[in-house]
Amino acid sequence: MPYFQSVDNGVLRTKPASRSALYLLCFYVHVSGGLVGILIGPFQFISSWRKRYPQWHRWLGTIYFLSIFSSGLAGLCIAPFAMGGRVAQSGFFVLGLVWLLSTGMGLRTLLRGQYQTHGQWMIRSYALTFATIPQRTLLLLALFTPIPFLDIYRLSAWLPWVLQLILAQWIIQRHKYPKLDLAMS
Repeated sequence: MPYFQSVDNGVLRTKPASRSALYLLCFYVHVSGGLVGILIGPFQFISSWRKRYPQWHRWLGTIYFLSIFSSGLAGLCIAPFAMGGRVAQSGFFVLGLVWLLSTGMGLRTLLRGQYQTHGQWMIRSYALTFATIPQRTLLLLALFTPIPFLDIYRLSAWLPWVLQLILAQWIIQRHKYPKLDLAMS
């Protein structure tokens, strides 16, 4: 909820850029689109649900793609204003690029009928979508350690999403996942 509070009370209260209507628009599109992606994503990986309700899979997949593309593009716009200087700014910007790339590859392989490869790219995409959870969790270290907040913030701009991608690749390789039957009638 702090992301949707007024500029004077929420997480944006110390950000000078938040006085810009364009920045605020990009910020709220980024947060909202990412939230939709986090909520929809898990349902797309349930094989029995996908087979039983292929129309829902397509419909939710369309919403997921639109949410992630809008959130990713908005994220690229706000990344240069991240606190923590160039380290944090570049971490969030590269995350945005990789997030858009993996999601775009998921769409591209789907449109080419490469369903197994589509599933693999979507695992990567969702891993990056979900990276916001460990990123915010990592920030809690500032409450329990003497490490300065900005140092943790800089680390959180890179470490969570890199680890998420490694985990996604491990899932793809180790479990030979996905052996998807996405051919929908």
